[in-house]
Amino acid sequence: MRKTKTFHNPLEERLGKDFFATLPKTPGVYFMRSADGEILYVGKATNLRNRVSSYKRAKPGKVGRNIVKLLGYVDSITWEEHESEQRAYERELAIIRALVPRYNIADAWEEDYFFVGLRLNRRNELEFRLTSSEDVQDERFELHGCFPQRRLIKQGYAALLRILYAATCTSNARFSFPAKLARPSPCYRYTLKLEEGQKWKNLISTFLHGEDSKLLSNLMNALLLSSVVPEYARPALQRDFDRLKAFDEACLATRRSLNLKSGEVTSHKSLRRAIRDSLEP
Repeated sequence: MRKTKTFHNPLEERLGKDFFATLPKTPGVYFMRSADGEILYVGKATNLRNRVSSYKRAKPGKVGRNIVKLLGYVDSITWEEHESEQRAYERELAIIRALVPRYNIADAWEEDYFFVGLRLNRRNELEFRLTSSEDVQDERFELHGCFPQRRLIKQGYAALLRILYAATCTSNARFSFPAKLARPSPCYRYTLKLEEGQKWKNLISTFLHGEDSKLLSNLMNALLLSSVVPEYARPALQRDFDRLKAFDEACLATRRSLNLKSGEVTSHKSLRRAIRDSLEP
């Protein structure tokens, strides 16, 4: 009779029995590295100690073949702590798409990061562009970004347009959003006529550059003073404020954590390099 080969999980032997007790019980991101320091796998956890400790019990039939193969190459595990599981997830996703580790199957495709372009034209209209290309600089747009977290930037950008429209609306007619702004998908090109176009452009620019968040308080004050925006529209605008804050806390905070200079446009390649450099042992 053919004998079945016994699987030996090498993790505890390589890392030491006491290693797992040193892991914190906090949310975070962990990195499985090879003997030469290559990041083989990136994962996130609600509880780092519980999640990483589960790998020492992994065996065929309990986990996928890819994980069983991975464990044969893991020489060390490092980690980062984060304030919440959501922040850990966002960091994990950004790293996976910047590094594309060989054992990360899900979400491992490279992601196009977005820029936001602003331009104040001669008619005092503020023109917006949401784009993954840097070519709009040739059209005299001031670029901001690039930003990680594709979903959050699209949501935050769409929310910004709706809030700005409502905060600066002076029409006496019944309030409603233009069709382009009302739909769920963002309007990649939009032009808005404003009485104080330069003021709003400066506030939006400093916000998108991560220099300060005065834009949020100015928008909130304008809405509170508005006699045009009806009460029924305000809950939806509050949800948009939450989306804009999420963008500020995730996308802009990510740029600040990577020590990217405020006011400086970062290319796709430079952002991925900054993410990789942040992981150097």
